[in-house]
Amino acid sequence: MSNITWNFSGKVVVITGSATGIGRGTALQFAKAGANLALCDFNFEEVSRTAEKCRALTSGKVKAYKMDVTNVDEIAAAKAEIVKDFGTVDVLFSNAGVSPKVMGPPISRIPISDWERTYQVNTLGMVKVCNAFCEIFKEKKAGKIIITSSAAAWKISPLVAPYGASKIAVVNFAQALSMEMGEYNTNVNVICPGFVYTNIYSDGTALKYKDILGGALNQYNDNESVMNYMASATSSLHRPQSVDDMAYTVMFLASEEASEITGSAFNVDSGYIKKI
Repeated sequence: MSNITWNFSGKVVVITGSATGIGRGTALQFAKAGANLALCDFNFEEVSRTAEKCRALTSGKVKAYKMDVTNVDEIAAAKAEIVKDFGTVDVLFSNAGVSPKVMGPPISRIPISDWERTYQVNTLGMVKVCNAFCEIFKEKKAGKIIITSSAAAWKISPLVAPYGASKIAVVNFAQALSMEMGEYNTNVNVICPGFVYTNIYSDGTALKYKDILGGALNQYNDNESVMNYMASATSSLHRPQSVDDMAYTVMFLASEEASEITGSAFNVDSGYIKKI
């Protein structure tokens, strides 16, 4: 539980992939901090539930928007609606992401369709969203952009090659974007979550790790236990991370206290990667 009291009253925060997981958890924390929230996801029914939860926590304005980040027309339409509803945007948290349905090794068994889907959402979807909203930040000469990558960007593995490759591309793009957006007083940073138990893993992905890696994982029969063990066994702090851990990092990077931080990737992973 954080003892820091954040105040984002009057700020407009856009969050993609906010129907579940890290996106929803971050939305809830921003709501507690009084932010106005534009919550975007391709699953409009579920992101509307996130909006409802947020309204119970804030006096700020909260609205849900349907946005498939692979669709430039939907992004443009949602952006136009957000500007109409809120007047501006102060913070963009580009968080939408997916994982491959099939794991290696060998890498060749992973269908090309999995590579395409993973890149379309994790990399190109993120680029499309940033391209659209950067226009707002350039015009107002102020803004904060935070993008979700992953510890998989640094931990090279044939198990999830498409995912890791898509996520290191996110870091590279964000650093390039930070160079461009510095002229417009806009910070661009990345969070790299470790093992956070979200829908990406709860759909059976964690048990796929168990099936492939075996060993000590064989003692567990559910997704969450497998993920918690993997996080605890491989990190310096020997514990898994939560969606709130990610949310607190995003909120720091969105705050004025982080005004001199840009072009950086933060591993929020209990010391799993141990990379400068």
